[in-house]
Amino acid sequence: MASSLFGSISGIAAASALAVGVVTIPLMKKSGIPARLAAAIEACASNGAQLMPPVMGAVAFVMADFLQVPYREVALAALLPSILYYTALFIQCDLETARYGIGRVDTSDIPPMRTGARERLDLPRALRRRRRRDVLAELGARARRRRSPRRSSSAWACSSATAARA
Repeated sequence: MASSLFGSISGIAAASALAVGVVTIPLMKKSGIPARLAAAIEACASNGAQLMPPVMGAVAFVMADFLQVPYREVALAALLPSILYYTALFIQCDLETARYGIGRVDTSDIPPMRTGARERLDLPRALRRRRRRDVLAELGARARRRRSPRRSSSAWACSSATAARA
């Protein structure tokens, strides 16, 4: 799924495999899929990037220009084959996991969407919902750091040199 979504934006199979495969291949290996099969699934999923509208690689633009039809028609004509490609890939992956005896992921291993996204995403501080006591504790820590500034070794060397001159 991730490869098809990223591939529809990039339109390049290698970029999709590189960007998404870093995440999906280790997850597949963790669930019990052999490494070679995980890499093959990712390669096939990323290869569909050249079929998936709206970008579909550079070929779609050349095709629209060569056929003298609007690009929109070329993209709409490629929508059904790309959906069929990913459907067939999903079925094949399901059959392969059944062959290796890999079942569903336990629901206890899946974090709730709301808390999982909050913990895993590094949102800017302005967007995070924090408790008042956490904010006050952070402000107190900042105030303590301002009261007792740390000097670097060069600052100590400068102050001792000035004290020696006096």
